[in-house]
Amino acid sequence: MTRGAKEITTDADAPTDLVGFVSLRLGGLVALKIQEAFGGRQVYVPSSPEPHNIFSKLVGQENAEIVASEFGSGQFDVSSGPAGRAALIREACLTDRSAGDIAKVFGCSSRWVRMKRAKLRREGLIK
Repeated sequence: MTRGAKEITTDADAPTDLVGFVSLRLGGLVALKIQEAFGGRQVYVPSSPEPHNIFSKLVGQENAEIVASEFGSGQFDVSSGPAGRAALIREACLTDRSAGDIAKVFGCSSRWVRMKRAKLRREGLIK
């Protein structure tokens, strides 16, 4: 069964969007690639990804298979704009990756990443 935009997950902690799932499962860099390539549009994730599929070419064969088997297949909306990018950076800030690594991946300053982490600490989301 596919899990598209109309379907609701029963796991409250599981992301319901493709970019969110990819960010948590495969990392912010892969999620950013998807967002940059398909932001504001839909992308088709086949149930059995083949190497020639555009999604497989973008994220890699192994990653495409992970998405298809763990998240689902079908047409998925991909968020665009700064709000989507900010959400990816926020998710990355919740990991133990260094501010420099996160800044490099997302093309922002490490100072900005440290400021975001400080805000997450004030909100009690990280230590």
